[in-house]
Amino acid sequence: MQKLSIVLGLAFAGCGSCSEAEKPSSAKADKPAAGAPAAPAVKPALPDVVKPDPANRERFAERMKQREHELDTNGDGVVSDEERDAAFARRAQTLHTRLDKDGDGKVTQAELDAAGRIAHRLGDPAKVDANHDGVITVEEIEAALHHRFDEWKTNSGSGSGQ
Repeated sequence: MQKLSIVLGLAFAGCGSCSEAEKPSSAKADKPAAGAPAAPAVKPALPDVVKPDPANRERFAERMKQREHELDTNGDGVVSDEERDAAFARRAQTLHTRLDKDGDGKVTQAELDAAGRIAHRLGDPAKVDANHDGVITVEEIEAALHHRFDEWKTNSGSGSGQ
């Protein structure tokens, strides 16, 4: 991201210092007449430094294999629905403990709102407290995690993982 900012900053800084004769033909375009619709903006091609890095893709694939291995508790090479449900339950308990900042065993809407990125994993904070009693239980967190996973499967076109 920092490389992209530097490259784009240098590219834009260089354009401002060009004389009219040195500017590319696309920069010399006349302004549209008053009342005429503006021409659609043309997106510049991305520089080579922004193109996907195969090493990142390999690291991601390796991390996914590692996670699948961790979830596959019986070692059969398939993450079953039961194994996935157990993982959701463990994750919900961990999140509940992290969100309970005052250590009273209860997660309130205020604690959820103050959690920032952690709470983002659960989706809409107002919907996490499903029964609206002001206390967010481990079960409500687990339901929110399941809901987010189902949304991801639907939006990504991913199957059940089996």
